[in-house]
Amino acid sequence: MDFELDLFVKVGGLMSLLVGSAYVNISHRWKTKGSQAELLEKLDHAIENRSPHLAGQLFLLIHGLKLSFSDIKLITSRDDCSSVVDALKRRKGSLSISDGRFFSRTGINIPLYESSLGNGCAY
Repeated sequence: MDFELDLFVKVGGLMSLLVGSAYVNISHRWKTKGSQAELLEKLDHAIENRSPHLAGQLFLLIHGLKLSFSDIKLITSRDDCSSVVDALKRRKGSLSISDGRFFSRTGINIPLYESSLGNGCAY
């Protein structure tokens, strides 16, 4: 009987530990998404207020990419800006952007024009 009670206490403790860690993980994810949304709002305000340093630092903090203010403005004004940011992140060493043009190691220069439909970026 003592063995069953000891086993029940251990299993109960393990179950509460699992449920607690799952709760902490889920709440951490929601807080991270909320803070990222706040940073994206601040980035939009920095672009609207023409604050190149703040916009550059926020873009670096959010996406891990260091770009000029004009390139940040150009990318965020496109409808497909999340795809552009994703392409730049995935190909950090081989693909870069400068003055509104992609540059790759292969020497191909691809123009990155502003979209006429661009109403901002929905990251």
